Amino acid sequence: ATSAAYPTACPNADQVDYVATDKSAWDRSCHASLGSYRPIDVVKAPSFNACIEKCVDYNRNEGFTQCQGVNWRPEDGNACERYNMPGFLGSRPDSNAQVATLKFYYPEATQSDYCAGVTAAGAF
Repeated sequence: ATSAAYPTACPNADQVDYVATDKSAWDRSCHASLGSYRPIDVVKAPSFNACIEKCVDYNRNEGFTQCQGVNWRPEDGNACERYNMPGFLGSRPDSNAQVATLKFYYPEATQSDYCAGVTAAGAF
């Protein structure tokens, strides 16, 4: 049996999850638009996945304001917009913008009873 290569760029990466170096999972969308109530900053990234990793690096270094979404615009000098609290996602067939949003940030330490511990702490 043969298998297809893992898509790393649009359009093939559209709606294909990305697992980052810190094991966080990201939803990827091609030709999309992302808005936010809390933009963090704009940095440069050479690719869509590299832009996601810029968000991961931010989270690794800052910790208190989590980067939860990116908007990578190759047509704008590879601008990588990083967002906390992405507000809305829209389809933009006329755009080359590529958007990713954080699905779930896995705990650093493996905890078999993670959900039970959080529930017991009254978080839910």
